[in-house]
Amino acid sequence: MNLRDAPDLAWVAQPMRLKHLLESYFGDLDDATVEKISAQCQAVDLRGGEMLFSEGDPGDSLYFLVGGRLSAVTTLRDGSRRVLGHIEPGAPVGEMAVINDSVRSASVVAVRDSTLLRIDAAQVRAWFLAYPQILLKTSRLAIQRALNTERRRRGRDVVVNLAIVPLSPDIDMARFRTEFRAGLSTLGSCLMLESSILQRLGTPDGAQSGPARDDADRHLTHWLNSLELEYDFVVYCGDGHDSVWTRRCLRQADRVVLLADAQASREPGPVETALAGVLTARVGPGTMLALWHPEHTAYPEGTRGWLKSRPWVHEHAHVRRGDARHAARLARLATGHAIGLVLGSGGARGLAHIGVFQAMCEAGIAVDRVGGSSIGSVIAAGVACDFDAEELAHMCRLSFGANPGSWRDLSIPPVFALYRGDRLERMLARIFPPNMGLEDLWLNFFCVSSDMTNSEEVVHTRGPLTRVLRASVALPGIFPPVRLDHALHVDGALMNTLPTEVMSALGVHRLYAVDLRQDRMASPDFMDVPGPLAYLFARWFQRHKHRYRVPTLTSTLVQSSMMSSEARVLAARRQVDVLFNPDVRRFSLMGWSKIAHDRLVATGLQHARQVLAAHPLRVPLRVRRRRRAAL
Repeated sequence: MNLRDAPDLAWVAQPMRLKHLLESYFGDLDDATVEKISAQCQAVDLRGGEMLFSEGDPGDSLYFLVGGRLSAVTTLRDGSRRVLGHIEPGAPVGEMAVINDSVRSASVVAVRDSTLLRIDAAQVRAWFLAYPQILLKTSRLAIQRALNTERRRRGRDVVVNLAIVPLSPDIDMARFRTEFRAGLSTLGSCLMLESSILQRLGTPDGAQSGPARDDADRHLTHWLNSLELEYDFVVYCGDGHDSVWTRRCLRQADRVVLLADAQASREPGPVETALAGVLTARVGPGTMLALWHPEHTAYPEGTRGWLKSRPWVHEHAHVRRGDARHAARLARLATGHAIGLVLGSGGARGLAHIGVFQAMCEAGIAVDRVGGSSIGSVIAAGVACDFDAEELAHMCRLSFGANPGSWRDLSIPPVFALYRGDRLERMLARIFPPNMGLEDLWLNFFCVSSDMTNSEEVVHTRGPLTRVLRASVALPGIFPPVRLDHALHVDGALMNTLPTEVMSALGVHRLYAVDLRQDRMASPDFMDVPGPLAYLFARWFQRHKHRYRVPTLTSTLVQSSMMSSEARVLAARRQVDVLFNPDVRRFSLMGWSKIAHDRLVATGLQHARQVLAAHPLRVPLRVRRRRRAAL
């Protein structure tokens, strides 16, 4: 087939599809009205990276995106740009300025090659008078967008077009495509395109017309954009070098995935150096670096070296060759279908997190992002090591069953804390490999600590793993603070007991969380807190007559670290799709023993099974199929 002889699949050239587009926004329209409206529309083509209009420009027209992807951005005081949101096919663009007869409130840039319909503002206002339903729907949409901008929404990027760019020509792309396609198949239908498709379309130069805006180039763009109406995902496989096809892949992509051999040189190679400017200028969903490891790799190493020289990379992912789970995880991360798990604080009660994770594994729920605070950060790091539930339970039983707060670790005199923290450090060293960084974990991981120097919450995604974990669990008064960079850090629960908003900002399709906070304590049955001797006497000799319900010193310190504001905890819970809240009140906050470990894991497991039975696993939403049906 010759491309010039192929039927034009652009929306602007097909009346029925144009009718569906207009009706999806305006409502039912007769053919005469559609013909009248379409006669007053002008087709506009944008290349990836081009600006449609700038912030402050007059609102002289309304646009409809018929193919491609746009982003709304605003310029901050420091000159940097912040993405306000993404615009997908079928949506209007710039309606607020037309309604208000004002200037543009934000800039709109093409993430990839896009086609739009332009309608003059005066004509739109005439339509408002002739068709009141158009004004009503436009006003509702403008208000909804304004509300969504003010609210903190889950930062999930819906991705349809992916560009896979190998960073060297010797990467086995045939094998990667096979494994990645299998991962995508769990989410929807997939089409993979290579440069050879252009020769099959009768374009020996690959339609690589560069910046020239000739008919063949526009025709190819329209055809490529139309493919997303037939497939859930379109994957553009770039060449292993800088070519016009590779650059077209970048222009057609919602998200770019840079594929690198994890055993190769960590410094940017020729293709990446040549494309650095294009990658840095992208404003769409962040560029990912996929590090492809050999089958025998136990743990990734040296990830920091890959990231420090690549400012254009927003996120990385580790993938082991031949591992279907890893390929499926990369597919979910890249397309915006990631599943997140957040584990909250709770002292020794946090061992119940292991049981919850075990129940999720039994239910076939794969975790792609994981994070936590305090003890939740330690269990989350174990999940990020790609331990299975049984292995994680075994490792934690051997380590924490020995009690990190043993009298053998007492600090004498207790100047900074009750315990030195040496025992805690040795326990963490038993679970996690030495010299591992947070960025070396198989799963994307974060944890939270509290910066005492600057009185702020800190989210860690990079750095030495065991040291950062020590900071996240450093309960004030129990364990000494930990220095990270130029500040002292203590337990993350002081600032954030359940960091679901951190996970939401990273972007997940479905969010699970474990909150160990319980209902309020029972009212005290005494007027004054007893003295030490009275308390011990009642505990040892008057168990059946009277027992004071008062927390000990260590329990008080742990409990106080979890006393976040109720409003923040409720807000954190509202961002969760499935919440686990096992009843662990009968367990001590500092009850580190192997017996308590086993009972806590069993408690978490039983509770999570009940919750998951009430929230059966749903098939991931195939948003593109739903959109295609609407259009």
